[in-house]
Amino acid sequence: MKRRNSQLRLKSFRVEEFTRRLATLDEMGVDLKKKLADLEDSIAREKQRASDSEIGRLAFPSFLESIDVRRNNIRSTMKELTRERGAVQDELTTAVQDLRSFELAEQERQRRLGESAARGQVTSRKHGADASLAKTFGPATLRILISLTSVAEIRQCFLYNHDSKSGPVAARDEGGAPMSMGETIAPFIGRVILAWFFLAEAYNRTVNWDATVTLLDMQDVPFPPLVHFVALTVMVLASFSLIIGFRARLGALGLFAFVVVSNVFMNDYWNIADVIERQASFDAFARNLALGGGLLVLMGLGPGRFALED
Repeated sequence: MKRRNSQLRLKSFRVEEFTRRLATLDEMGVDLKKKLADLEDSIAREKQRASDSEIGRLAFPSFLESIDVRRNNIRSTMKELTRERGAVQDELTTAVQDLRSFELAEQERQRRLGESAARGQVTSRKHGADASLAKTFGPATLRILISLTSVAEIRQCFLYNHDSKSGPVAARDEGGAPMSMGETIAPFIGRVILAWFFLAEAYNRTVNWDATVTLLDMQDVPFPPLVHFVALTVMVLASFSLIIGFRARLGALGLFAFVVVSNVFMNDYWNIADVIERQASFDAFARNLALGGGLLVLMGLGPGRFALED
């Protein structure tokens, strides 16, 4: 937290410093223009004196030469001032964009912290509701409610596919062994859900490109734009491989590598001193780690029945 506040103050200071330099250069430019105008007034006065006296007429050429030298020096200084002002203006524009990107990234981080805190509150309320239910009904009543559901019916539902004419019919794999509904349908649904998560994440990161690149830079990730582009490419291609079931194991491997690497760089809770921020980072780390575990299961067991290629 202190590091981000220091970075924000530093970026704000750079914007203020460039703004002050720009104002100083503008003041110098106005002053130089005034000096040029004063030179022209001096020429007019000396010209009048030269017309009034012989001495003034003889001294006037020398006076004009000195005025030309001063005029050339002032104009040269004004050119240098114009070039410097252009450079400072470019630096100010870059600093303002950098500050804006940092502020957007900070807003995104605060939004994530808020969502994590909200999830924690929902979990706490859920645990409280479960405890209240157990306290109200008691263990014996809960056992009675659970026993009302037929375990045999649940088992039959998941062990067999249902045929409307002949009733339950066991699905079989290539070796002839019976396949349950879970073995047939669940892998496909799981692949679609995993792919949906990564595609949604890729869309959000594409829309908020500058903020994400700034976050990567804050985490000291080398070449943030290139890393961001590679990560988006991996997420999109691997997600489509999961959906259609083509090279699904390879796609799961790519997503697993992405999850592990991004988790280490972006959710390094062990380096965070603030308690609330560290807990939010740990929650994100644990969630992504669980996601990686699901991808490992997919790599080990394969995409299932509804896939172009196992």
